[in-house]
Amino acid sequence: MTVNQVTEQLWTNDVNRLDPSMYTINLQNKVPETNNADHAPQPFFTRVDQNAIDARPTFRAFMALQDNYNPTGGQHDALTLSNVVTEVNAYLDEVMKTSVITTLYNYLKCANVVTDQNDLRQQIHELWFAQYARHTGGTVDSSGFEHVMVGEYKGTNVVNGLHNWMAYYNKERTHAINYYGYVGQASPNLVALNYMWNGHHKELGSFFVGTSPEFDLALFTLCALTHTTHVQLSGHSVQVTTFLLHSPGGLQIASAYPGF
Repeated sequence: MTVNQVTEQLWTNDVNRLDPSMYTINLQNKVPETNNADHAPQPFFTRVDQNAIDARPTFRAFMALQDNYNPTGGQHDALTLSNVVTEVNAYLDEVMKTSVITTLYNYLKCANVVTDQNDLRQQIHELWFAQYARHTGGTVDSSGFEHVMVGEYKGTNVVNGLHNWMAYYNKERTHAINYYGYVGQASPNLVALNYMWNGHHKELGSFFVGTSPEFDLALFTLCALTHTTHVQLSGHSVQVTTFLLHSPGGLQIASAYPGF
C-alpha cells in the first residue's frame, strides 16, 4: 500500500469530521501574505455547532488541552502537573480508539516503523508532547502539540505555529483572534488565513477546517515518520510540511502544516 492510499483511507475513515452543515465560515476579502491590516470586519467562523464538538470524545479531550500552555517563548509550561498529565492521557486514550489511528497503525506496523499499538502510542507521545527548547540553549518552552495544535508566540509580535482549526476557533470565539482576511483556499477543506492573535501577527496560518483531532494528528505523524511531502486527500493533492527535531531523547515535531 502506498502512502497516498493510506492518506485517502485516513480521510475516508475520519468519521468524526464535522459535516459542512455543522459550521459556517465567512472568507470575506482575500489578502496577500504580507498584509498587516484588517480587511475582514467579521470573524472567520460565523457558526460552529458546539453540540457536535461536545458529542465527540476526541474533540472534548483535545479542547481540554488548549489552556495548558503558555504561548510566550522562553516560559516553561507546567505539563507535569497531575491534572495536565491526566488530560494528555485522556486525549491519547480517545484518539487511539479511532479508526483513523487504526489506519495509521496498520500502515506503520507493515512498514516496520512501530511494533505494536503501545509502541505507536509511545511514539506519538514523544513526537507531540515531549518538551524541548525552541531556541538552542534556551528554556524548555515548547512541544510539537503546543506549536501545531495550540499555537505560540515568536518574539514580541509574531504568531508561531497554530495549524489547527479548533485551536483557531477556540481563540476567535473568545475574541483573542482578529481575522484579517484569507490568503488562500483549496480542497479539501484547506484554508490559509491572515490574522492577529493578542497583538501577535500571523501572515499565513494554514489548517484543515472541520477535521477531527485524530485526523490531523495521524496525517502529520505519518508524514513526519515517512518523510512524505505530498499526499492525496479526497482525490486532491495536498502539500504537507513537517519538521522533526532530533534530540538526545528521540524525535519531536518541530512544526507541521498543510499547504497548497
